[in-house]
Amino acid sequence: MERVVMEGDVMLGGLVRIRSLQEGKHCSGKIKYGGNGNVQIAESMQYAIKAINSDNDILPNVTLGCIIVDQCALLTTNVLSVLNFLPLDKEVRGIPEIQNLTSSFYDIAGVVEFATSTNAITTATMFSPFQIPQIDTIATTDELSDTGKYPFLFRVVPPDRYQVKAMVDLLMYYNWTYISVLYWEGNYGNTAFKTLRQKTKERGICIGYSEMVASDTSHDEWEDIVERLIKTKARIVVLFTYTRGIRKLFPLVEAKNKTGEFIWLGADAFDTRTDTSSLRPFRVGSFSFNLPQYHDRQFEKFYRSRNPWNSGDDNPWFPDLWENLFNCQWEDEGKNDSCTNYKDISYATDHPLNMKTSMVIEAVHTLAHALDAMMKEECPNATGDHLRQCVYRGKLLSDYIRNLDFEGPYRQLRFDEFGDIIGSYVIKQYVEDNDGVFETRDVGIWDQKTNRLTMNMPRIQFHERLTQTDTKALVARTQTVSDNLTNETRQEAMIPDSVCSYPCLPGEFYVQLELKCCWECRSCRNNEIVVRESTSCEACPLYTWPEQTNFTTCINIPNEVINYLDPIVITILTIAGMGIAFCVWIAAVYAHHRDKKLIKASNTEISALIMFGTITMYITAFSYCIEPSELTCYWRRLGFSLSFALMYSPLFSKGMRIYRIFRAAEKFKRGTSRLSSTTAMMMLSVILVMVQVALSAVVAWLSPPTMEQRMPIPTEKFVESSCSLPLWTLVAPLGYNLLLIIITAFYGFQTRRLPDNFNESLHIFLCVCATLFLWLAFIPTYFTAMYVYHQNLLFSLVLLLNATVALMCLFLPRVYALYFINESDIKFSSSTTFSFRGESSGATSTSNSTNTSSTSLNKSTEITFESNPMDKKVVKSIPSVAEKV
Repeated sequence: MERVVMEGDVMLGGLVRIRSLQEGKHCSGKIKYGGNGNVQIAESMQYAIKAINSDNDILPNVTLGCIIVDQCALLTTNVLSVLNFLPLDKEVRGIPEIQNLTSSFYDIAGVVEFATSTNAITTATMFSPFQIPQIDTIATTDELSDTGKYPFLFRVVPPDRYQVKAMVDLLMYYNWTYISVLYWEGNYGNTAFKTLRQKTKERGICIGYSEMVASDTSHDEWEDIVERLIKTKARIVVLFTYTRGIRKLFPLVEAKNKTGEFIWLGADAFDTRTDTSSLRPFRVGSFSFNLPQYHDRQFEKFYRSRNPWNSGDDNPWFPDLWENLFNCQWEDEGKNDSCTNYKDISYATDHPLNMKTSMVIEAVHTLAHALDAMMKEECPNATGDHLRQCVYRGKLLSDYIRNLDFEGPYRQLRFDEFGDIIGSYVIKQYVEDNDGVFETRDVGIWDQKTNRLTMNMPRIQFHERLTQTDTKALVARTQTVSDNLTNETRQEAMIPDSVCSYPCLPGEFYVQLELKCCWECRSCRNNEIVVRESTSCEACPLYTWPEQTNFTTCINIPNEVINYLDPIVITILTIAGMGIAFCVWIAAVYAHHRDKKLIKASNTEISALIMFGTITMYITAFSYCIEPSELTCYWRRLGFSLSFALMYSPLFSKGMRIYRIFRAAEKFKRGTSRLSSTTAMMMLSVILVMVQVALSAVVAWLSPPTMEQRMPIPTEKFVESSCSLPLWTLVAPLGYNLLLIIITAFYGFQTRRLPDNFNESLHIFLCVCATLFLWLAFIPTYFTAMYVYHQNLLFSLVLLLNATVALMCLFLPRVYALYFINESDIKFSSSTTFSFRGESSGATSTSNSTNTSSTSLNKSTEITFESNPMDKKVVKSIPSVAEKV
């Protein structure tokens, strides 16, 4: 195996992977993929030792030396390289290579290793029994923090658990609660994923999809992985993979036209090496968590001054490095492609400084400071073999390393109880500027000391496909248009989200799905609030409604008031007022013409009772269109029942009287019963009214009218004030009135064919029939009406129509006769029928006492009076204006 040897008083070991394997040989092939940069690792260790040797403040009078061995590319060759530093017994048998190594054993104080986690575990396992301190520079697996297994292992990089914690803090910073994870097969990927799964579970972040990948993952398997990533719909994808993994992943994502729709959170997958520059267009907006790497300009100057001619035995890999960098051959001296044509590294166009060299330099300084502290306390003046015996005590040296706290070349260096550096992570983002140039920006830092994430928001930039999609999603969620978005909302829209489910809107409850952060949102009913931490709904009590901000409390619903600007209400109130005024006018007309025979013949007492009932109807109709109160509730209950009794009790008695008179006439009876007199009619009417009064009084006593709230539909925000009206309180008075109306209708029907002179019975029959028809329409409509407002309108309309029909049928004809027919034209006689002729008629109509009524000619109008043989009073029969005029 090739190695670098720098002699010194105290020797340090170095392990680095430079060459690849060649069949039949060990570490004798070409420099491996990425090994060009690893040559710098060997150079950086030599540079650090030379710098320490030139510093009199550290290890004065002591010269550090080193032995750097190539680990090659496999685990087995790594084992062989470690054997260079183990004190093997000369009796070892079986493996020739090991027997050969016994003669080249290097006694060292400690080892600096530049190796992956898998190799570092093997190395630490071999060094631990020999108590050789080991400082690793890039191994990050959490397994190496086990001081029981690896008590002599230290690291100048934080373990993966802190990197995972930084990732989780970033996820929480942006509220990214739904992610996918791809991790590499092996200790590094498995341990990192295990830690991530634990941390995300503690913080409420869900892993929607996870998959382990390896170097032998087939193309079809990669395609299936991409399909699953797309189907999962998690925009954040955490990658614990190596560069060769993302080289297979990103082209497949592009083939699905999904470039820019994922935000990649990378650990080791994203580095700044030139061999990943072709992948940068796919990583715009993604983040990487990098260990602090410092640009040491002094080392860069040192390294760029080196070449195959001045490196000598210090670096046996320089000749091969030259061939790789310049694609030249040493055998072709004097030709154009000869390596001798390139005198220094500045000729190389693609060989940047490996920033990880700063970690190696820190590791060398760590061992140097520990040795310095140990020598000053244990053997300050020791030299030669005594010095080596003093410092080659691995357990004691490990204790000094663990207690270090010093200012290193770039930062303060201190280790925790697990031997891990207390460090930080630099968060980088890959962006594309306005000129289409890809660059890496430092956008944040996570400090292990303060356990705090700090982000530089103005420098952060996401892929335009993500921001456009999320702006649309935000508009949909806020149910507004883009022009109405506030500046704060617009800035929020520029940060893509990655959630399994969006928070439910107010008034919605959660239905939990399998994953903790995945749920469905379902709406509560209109009258329900969300309870039990928004996991279910509960109906608000009657007359209350959910508060519309958060739907967690119920508030009282204000009662709906009557809208006096409603056209229907205005119409009803206007008609009711006009009806009352018309009734008053008719009463005044009757009073003014009370001495006229036409008014006397109408039986003023009965007419007054009917008129009073009509006015009561109008007033009651008016009361149904104003706000309810205790007074109006009593008036509605009593007025509705009594108004019909006041109107139809007299009509009942009048209809009965006419029927009895003409029934007697058909039988040629000369006399009539005393029940047919005006006094009897009045008494009968009053008795019938008093029955309704008593009935209504009993009902009101049993169930007093009160104001109450009513909510017709529990799921509708509508509460109205109403007067209590139990069904039975309506049925009893209404049934009595309907009985009166039906009997009156019977008498009207029976007397419908009386002589024309007695056509008042027809008017009564028409009035009663109109009432029956109205009630036939009212009753089913009333009981199917849902709102009290509509029921009150029905009450008002029924009362208005009944009152108006009564006025037109019972009073309007007589008023017409008073004003348009001269009383002098009326001829009175003792016979049954009296005829008169209008002034416009030139003919005379004759009366025949033995026949039925005479026929009117030339628009003549007939008014009939009948003498009652019992009391000689006059009974009237009201003419039909429509028929006679």
